[in-house]
Amino acid sequence: MTAKSSQQDSTQSVAQPATQEQILALLGELNDKLLPLPAPKPETVSSVDMNFILPLDGLRQSLQKSIAEINGIMREASVQLSALYRKMPAARNERAWGVVFLNQKRSFQTMTDAAACSLQAVDTYLVDIARMLVLAADGDPETVNALLEGEGHE
Repeated sequence: MTAKSSQQDSTQSVAQPATQEQILALLGELNDKLLPLPAPKPETVSSVDMNFILPLDGLRQSLQKSIAEINGIMREASVQLSALYRKMPAARNERAWGVVFLNQKRSFQTMTDAAACSLQAVDTYLVDIARMLVLAADGDPETVNALLEGEGHE
């Protein structure tokens, strides 16, 4: 084998993968042109409209008011519990008492945080159900009312 033929072989072996990559890239472009993605369906309900005619408003407002009240009660309970713990005599175990007190305070805070998150999730759930009603009615307020009154398919 001559030096020239071995040089041609090495050039061809380097060029062959590059050529294959170019061919695959061209095939991909052709495929995209021959098989275009389907056009998106037209949107019949805008997010602004969906929020404007959002049903269950009275129920959601009542829930939000109750959530605010419950959160206030939980904050007040935390303040009162802290005051109560401070009034309890620690006897001779002040450090141990402090550990137990701090643990109870953290546990109560964890429970109140969990309750607040759960109540917020219920509120979000109601908003999503209301939005589904609007989407099911295709944004028509009369159809939304009919759905709320129990009309629709069974």
